[in-house]
Amino acid sequence: GDFMKRTVVMSGVSGGAVGIGNYSALVANEDDPSRLREAIERIGVSNVLSTELTYLMGWDMLREYAHFGNYRGKDRSYYSMQKHAKNVGMPLKDYNSYGFSEYWERTYDKRKRKYPLLIMNTTSVAGRQGVVATVRFSDSTFAGADNLTQFYDNETGSNVTLTYYGAVSTTNRFPLFSP
Repeated sequence: GDFMKRTVVMSGVSGGAVGIGNYSALVANEDDPSRLREAIERIGVSNVLSTELTYLMGWDMLREYAHFGNYRGKDRSYYSMQKHAKNVGMPLKDYNSYGFSEYWERTYDKRKRKYPLLIMNTTSVAGRQGVVATVRFSDSTFAGADNLTQFYDNETGSNVTLTYYGAVSTTNRFPLFSP
């Protein structure tokens, strides 16, 4: 029971980061230990891969490879992360509404300001590293990595942030299979 009280930071990439993201979201949404355990079991037996495969071989293939229609970012990674959000009890109105740091801060406050910092890592298909963190760090901390927690959006002309599950999703993407 003291593990989370003694943990300063949780960091991960790929499935580990998805696990960290899901656990943090669970803690933000559930106080009862038995219901928390039930939710962990539900996540453990969930089949998110089928969602990704269904979209890969269906709508996403048409939209991405045959340039059929505009899906406005609602592709297989969007729906698989939405399934994770549902499994952790996140209200769907909150899915894609809160920034990564903002959602973590809710958990941090709920846990009486005793919750580990989160650092998630990703790599683009071009080989550039990216980092999403709930703490600000100097550019030299992760030398050469792009800070994805907050960045300048050329289209809107403003600083933006990735949503909570958008950030989690970046850690678990593979070219062609997961956009």
